[in-house]
Amino acid sequence: MQKYIARRVLLFIPTLLLASVLIFGILRVLPGDVALAILGQEAVEGGGGYTETQIRELREELGLNDPLPIQYAKWAWSMVNGEFGGESIRSTEPLSSIIARRLPVTLQLTVYTVLLSIIVAVPLGVFSALYQDKWPDYVLRMGAILGQSMPNFWIALLLLLFMVTQIGWSPPLGYSNIWVDPFHHLQIMIWPALILAWRFSAYMTRITRSGMLEVLAQDYVRTAKAKGLGQQLVVRRHSLPNVLIPVITLGGLEVSTLLGGTVILENLFGIPGLGQAIVEAAVGRDFPVVQSLAMMLVFFMLGLNLVVDIAYSYVDPRVRYS
Repeated sequence: MQKYIARRVLLFIPTLLLASVLIFGILRVLPGDVALAILGQEAVEGGGGYTETQIRELREELGLNDPLPIQYAKWAWSMVNGEFGGESIRSTEPLSSIIARRLPVTLQLTVYTVLLSIIVAVPLGVFSALYQDKWPDYVLRMGAILGQSMPNFWIALLLLLFMVTQIGWSPPLGYSNIWVDPFHHLQIMIWPALILAWRFSAYMTRITRSGMLEVLAQDYVRTAKAKGLGQQLVVRRHSLPNVLIPVITLGGLEVSTLLGGTVILENLFGIPGLGQAIVEAAVGRDFPVVQSLAMMLVFFMLGLNLVVDIAYSYVDPRVRYS
């Protein structure tokens, strides 16, 4: 057990380093110059222009003239020492402040999605298994396949188009904290949460159905039925507890994909989370913001996978490295 956990932790570190190198490298090969973008915006706002000297001075001030290994080392060290990448090169706001303001919003959206998915997926998965190869099963399986196959952003665009053109209603543009204005908060958060929950619950429903079908075929379940126990009692006491172990484990791994799915939906619905900040910074060529926030998402994804792997090794002792 200790060797398995140690190897998983050791594998986590180089994976995180490789992800940081990829994020840093991809941003550096993208076209465009952040110095030109900043000076161009200032020139438009001030009604003037800029010179080559100003470009060189700004690039030197931003550290863009340093060799790439030095730039990467400075950024990596700032992620470790608590500065989280330093500050935005456009607004000069510290990255720690941006993360503290936007991370709770993204986590709230993720929590809403997970709660909705669990409430819906587990009962539907059990129901689908109990009515295997009958019309309720076919309907639920079709809905699960559609939920997994249709892109979230496409569903969001169709939903917004329908609400605006057919109902004449659209989600509020401004964001409110749940502790300040709960009704306004839920108005803007419920739609992206429902869209994300459809995909997540579709996956959970199929896993629950498969697990329930496997458990219902076991000898101890048939013995319980032969003793005269009702179906509801057999499912609740003998089948469902054994089904929930892989459902929770695989569901935990799938949660990491939700963090990536929030990037587009936060922008479509105007939710000020990490995803919206990444897109806005990418448009403005704000390297520190993009790479630091993207690295935060990668860290949460890898960390969640690590926690699930370790937890599963305790739940199922058969999980071991060969």
